Amino acid sequence: MVSYIGYNAEKSGAKALLKGRLPPDTIIAQLLPETQQIVRYTANFSPPQRSQLDTAITTDKFSSLYKVLDERTSSSPSGQNLGHYKAAVKSDILTQVYTHMMTIPHLAGFSQRRWRQVVDVMLEKKQGGSRVHSLCIVALQESDFNQSNHLAIGKQLLEYLEDHNLLPPMQHGSRPAKLCLSAVLNKVLGFKIL
Repeated sequence: MVSYIGYNAEKSGAKALLKGRLPPDTIIAQLLPETQQIVRYTANFSPPQRSQLDTAITTDKFSSLYKVLDERTSSSPSGQNLGHYKAAVKSDILTQVYTHMMTIPHLAGFSQRRWRQVVDVMLEKKQGGSRVHSLCIVALQESDFNQSNHLAIGKQLLEYLEDHNLLPPMQHGSRPAKLCLSAVLNKVLGFKIL
């Protein structure tokens, strides 16, 4: 296989494979079944059609999101409290203003100065466990930056990846009908079986 595609996929066989042509049967016959499956998948792979992301944030999305966010668990490094946005949801005019302020940077391709500041906080997973490998790192971003990315990009991107079956089956978090704890359970059960 290496002689056919090259170490860095620089040979003509690599281009042929990407165009859908399988290597000669003499090469395929020497491969492990798993490798044969990967080669066939690569030859038959057709990337999904690209679709344009709609990065506009509507007032309904803004309102429904900020109504459910918990002030105790969400904060901004600049000190602009989440309660400010929760109060703004009660006013149609303020909701429209903040919705536009969150949408324009995505459409125009710039970011607000306070959106460029991140505070990394290291928390102990267990009390007294101050070694680096036993710390949890939390990045605090501005609430409106974090939520605008969630509304304009993140949710749509995950839906697109899920719809086109582009997420690996071992990814469990933030997916329908899969719990992040299932990955841990599978690992523990796998170790017990071994």
